[in-house]
Amino acid sequence: MTTIAYRDGVLAADTRMTLHDQIEGRQVKVVKRGRVLAAASGTAAMCRDFRSWVSAGCIGAPPPTPSANNPDLSYWGFIATPDACFLINDAGLIRLDVPYYAMGSGGEFAAGAMAVGATAEEAVRAAMTLDCKSGGDVVSVRH
Repeated sequence: MTTIAYRDGVLAADTRMTLHDQIEGRQVKVVKRGRVLAAASGTAAMCRDFRSWVSAGCIGAPPPTPSANNPDLSYWGFIATPDACFLINDAGLIRLDVPYYAMGSGGEFAAGAMAVGATAEEAVRAAMTLDCKSGGDVVSVRH
């Protein structure tokens, strides 16, 4: 899984890739196109397709989530612009009206860290100490 955190125009994520309980490698999970920031959590190939869609300019519909009931064939995408944040999942596009947001297997830990003032990068680092499916480096992009 992963930890993704967004706050104050900064989107950060860990780089650990896992398959079930096994560490499979490292992957940069954040992307920036102009002033659009994005990241995804879920099946690696689907997350890669989502990031490619963003990198290409978000033309057309985002890649579909083939199976909402099968976490091995799904993803959750996050997009932040300077004006709004959006979550993309099997329910479609959801606008978020929150001061910060975190998702992935370490999302609750990261959200807790941001609730007491952590930056997005600090929140991901905090989650990495508690979530075994998050690790590696912290990579961030900003508006």
